Amino acid sequence: MKRLIMVVAVVAVLGGLFYFGLTRTNTGRSDIPTARLNQPAKDFELPVFARYQGDYGPTFKLSDYIGKQPLIINFWASWCVPCRTEMPMLENASRNYRNQVLFLGIQYNDTEGAGNDFLDEFNVTYPNVRDDVNGRSLVAIDYALFGLPETFFIRTDGTILHKQSGAVTEALLEQKIGELLQ
Repeated sequence: MKRLIMVVAVVAVLGGLFYFGLTRTNTGRSDIPTARLNQPAKDFELPVFARYQGDYGPTFKLSDYIGKQPLIINFWASWCVPCRTEMPMLENASRNYRNQVLFLGIQYNDTEGAGNDFLDEFNVTYPNVRDDVNGRSLVAIDYALFGLPETFFIRTDGTILHKQSGAVTEALLEQKIGELLQ
């Protein structure tokens, strides 16, 4: 009898937790905080997609651009639906702020061919690199990626102003660019 009561109690507790998880209100927050806010962005050097190598060389090293202008780094993949939603906004903003903010795309967990097709589809003009060195994603680990897409807004001094998990909106993009340019 004691055993039956214990089993019923455990099932009730687990059921309650399950019910709570299903019914709790989603706050809609996608600005998941990171311990790296206001800390220097970790340096990296990644291979540049061939289409951008004329302007950026075979590899992109973050530290070569720190101190010159703010950066917006967006992690994406061709199979990621929210990445597809935000890409036109990012491309448009990169064109509007071309001489003020450097945009950088980092393809994560995807093939180079699919990445090239994605960049063609959205006519992406800002540099893009691949976070896949010998089958290992290195920068995604350093930046504690939670999922895709994720966008990092980096001040001219190289410190992280904001990390956006999930697709950016035009309003957020404009707000954070404004903060970067202050």
